[in-house]
Amino acid sequence: MRKLISWTAAAGLLAWALWAAAGTAQGRKGLFSASQSGAPAPSILSGALGSHLGAVPDGKPEADKVAIRLASEALDKEFMLQAAFTEFEETPKFHGLKSRIVTFKKHRGKVYMLEAATGNTGSTDLPTTLLLAEFPILGEADGWVEIDWGAGMKNVFFAGEMHASDVMAPEAGAPELKALNVRFAFVDSAVVTSDSQIVIRQIAQLDLPTGKQASAAPTVEIKYYLTLYQPDPTFKPTVSKGFDTMGFFEVAPQLLKDGGKVTYAARFHGNKPITFAISANTPAEYRAAIKDGVLYWNKVFGEDKLKVVDAPAGLVPPDFNLNIIQWINYETAGSAYADAQMDPRTGEILHAQIYLPSSFAIGGKEMARQAVLRSQAAAVGAAPRARPSSLHVHGHATSNLCNFEIAEIAQHSVAGLDAMLLPDVPDAQVLKASQDMIRAVVAHEVGHTLGMRHNFAGSLASTIARHDVEAVFSAYLKGSPPRALPSSTVMDYLETRESMLLGDLIGRGSLALDYDKKAIAALYKGKETPVEQMPPFCTDSSLGKYLDCLPFDSGQSIVQSRATNVALKSEQVAQAVLEATIAMTKTPPRGSQPVAIDRLSFNPQAIARFVLGDRHLLFAALTDKAALLSVRRSLPFEGPMTADDTEKAERAWLHKEFAAAGGVANVFAPLSADYADRVLGHWNALLADKRFTSGKRKDGSPWAYSDAEIARLRGFGQILFGKLKKSLVIEDILVLAGAALGGKGRLADAELSRDLAVELEKRAIAILTATVPGGDETVPLEGPAARFFADHFADVAEEEIPKVAGISGFGGFPTVPLTPKPGVAVGPGGGKPGSVGPSPAPPVAPKVIVLPRFVYPLEVRRAAAGLLSPGRCEAPEWGLGERVRVRAAFLKLVQGVLQGKLPAGDVKPDQLPRQLVRWIIEFKAVDAAIGA
Repeated sequence: MRKLISWTAAAGLLAWALWAAAGTAQGRKGLFSASQSGAPAPSILSGALGSHLGAVPDGKPEADKVAIRLASEALDKEFMLQAAFTEFEETPKFHGLKSRIVTFKKHRGKVYMLEAATGNTGSTDLPTTLLLAEFPILGEADGWVEIDWGAGMKNVFFAGEMHASDVMAPEAGAPELKALNVRFAFVDSAVVTSDSQIVIRQIAQLDLPTGKQASAAPTVEIKYYLTLYQPDPTFKPTVSKGFDTMGFFEVAPQLLKDGGKVTYAARFHGNKPITFAISANTPAEYRAAIKDGVLYWNKVFGEDKLKVVDAPAGLVPPDFNLNIIQWINYETAGSAYADAQMDPRTGEILHAQIYLPSSFAIGGKEMARQAVLRSQAAAVGAAPRARPSSLHVHGHATSNLCNFEIAEIAQHSVAGLDAMLLPDVPDAQVLKASQDMIRAVVAHEVGHTLGMRHNFAGSLASTIARHDVEAVFSAYLKGSPPRALPSSTVMDYLETRESMLLGDLIGRGSLALDYDKKAIAALYKGKETPVEQMPPFCTDSSLGKYLDCLPFDSGQSIVQSRATNVALKSEQVAQAVLEATIAMTKTPPRGSQPVAIDRLSFNPQAIARFVLGDRHLLFAALTDKAALLSVRRSLPFEGPMTADDTEKAERAWLHKEFAAAGGVANVFAPLSADYADRVLGHWNALLADKRFTSGKRKDGSPWAYSDAEIARLRGFGQILFGKLKKSLVIEDILVLAGAALGGKGRLADAELSRDLAVELEKRAIAILTATVPGGDETVPLEGPAARFFADHFADVAEEEIPKVAGISGFGGFPTVPLTPKPGVAVGPGGGKPGSVGPSPAPPVAPKVIVLPRFVYPLEVRRAAAGLLSPGRCEAPEWGLGERVRVRAAFLKLVQGVLQGKLPAGDVKPDQLPRQLVRWIIEFKAVDAAIGA
């Protein structure tokens, strides 16, 4: 394999360029020629990694330093144009752009670059021209045409390389030409690497329209690779067959002359070895783990198809002749990802690269502690996500094969990372766990470069029950893990502990997971597996369609998994908040200032969501939107004619799983009334433990909280966890109101929904009638209100409340004026018409009205009141009895406050105290929310 000379090896590059130019004059003439008057500037990526790659030249490029020439024989031939760009962010990131088959045509003093029509049009009856660029001719001599590449490439075509017809437009046709304008740029280098190949490096500032007066202007490095198009005749394209049982990346669809279209899957050549190079800056303690992750796929192929070498110092991606795994020393990098480029006509993968940040590396307990800090901060909403690139912000970024998001992993990392801090876990085992994580991540990313899509259903084949994960991981940390499988594939996203368990199995060198073997056999060997023998599969396009097709799932049962998550997270709140606090106040990221304890601020609602968030999916399981991949894949046939049978099977499965978890009442049980107080107790206990109030930073410097700081933290916890009580109730109501569904789902007509109605009744009554002990507001009747009450107060019937003008329209129970009718006697019979006996003495107008203060704000009470509202369930009678009882309990409280306290007849709001008017308005709003 030819190796592209590093852009940072200035002397070697210049010598190579001069040799190439001289060689074309002395020997066989090539298709390209290039000359350069000075050393190129370092690439964005190599500059960022300069401390690992050696010295780079410091020279300012000149506009006319690079000459690029085409041989006259190159005109009208087909070339493959590949491009990749590197954007300067917190750390540079590289991305491949769409490969194109192009030709160069000379016309009226200019050279035009055209995209070939083959595959982009279904008919050649009429001439078709797909224009890409216009190059001024700078000179012609001896069969060479010198062109101004920079003037011609004043646009950057930002179409991505990887295609996925299940999530992208499946139509074939004219190629996508989404372009960004170049504000200014220069060609920094051009290297002729063979008779028919040239690599051109351009530095450009892009113009990103933002819809505002100012626009973004990121600087990017673009590498263009032009080579004579000579497809390998031994490569046989593989037609993509959809995404029912397995899925692969593709190249863009191509039109056929008969009017049809074809989409090819992306893969390497099946008969050629695949070599990955580990970047020179990779730490020694992780090289073997990376190699294991790559060579896992040899077990899958059943042959030694993949090889691993060390990349030479100075070589950085993107490289068009070598597959590179680039280590990035950046602890807060947003994600690991993979990238590849293919022959657009056949789908053959020509080269790939993997971006692997050190975020995944935890070399010992202190590094594990730092990882815990980051994870806890992310989990409780105290840490920002990595800043997206300006291209992503403005909608111009290309997509990668995979973005293994660190922030997403953090939400599922707390328990696994905490376990590594236990006193009986040695540093060596922490390093081993980190290496196993790297093994799993690399195997996942290499799978993408081989053409494999995500399979988020891998965990459905797990042999580890969710409630056993803690015990299995504990055994792993003690050096004796059981040989249990967390997934049928490395292409799933697993939570931290299960990723480490998977990496341990990969490191043993004998693992080849079932889905991976069958998918690779289909893609590379054309071997089909019967549908009934395929493990469950779902990819990115199915996210949101199936409840059991989600990243970071664990085990075969979503009910058991999510219910267990709630139980475990509820025990982790105090430590999660403390670790996040340490991250902010004592160990902030390099370059950031620590936050003063007095300025700490956490969102109690984010903490409540951390604890109860898994219940949103459990509620969705009870609705008509619930679809289960595991159930549907077990049915002999799925379609409109079998919809009833499918729904019946899914309901039966859910009923069994909820029963196994203790029923709806247990799964959705509210946290204990003293839960927040117990969290506060745990918080104070942690603050009394020096293991949690002192430690070392990554640079080895010590940190510790003083007694005064600990006292302030105790006060901070008192406030925060006091607010958490209300936030937990709010999150609980959001769960039971189906907030995550956005009002799109209704509860199914099933027994589980009827069980839920019983729980909703209890929840609604508890919230609607909860008042603050000792918090009553005594409202004096003074001024106009006192005179009105004295003049108009009359007896009020026991079960009714007067009408207040402008308020009664809110709905609710009847509000009939109750001034006794003339001539109607009122006696011991209760004041009812027809009673016999003397009238009682006129009632005395009250001097004050006592209004209880509700625990929860109006929006929470209204939400709770609507939990049983009509229309929430497919069954029209659902919740009717429960709704009546909720209303009765609520009205009993209201009548206890207002009955006998208001004058009879119509009452105007300006005749009542402001506080009383507000209280009545809120009562009416809640009553209306309960529903008829």
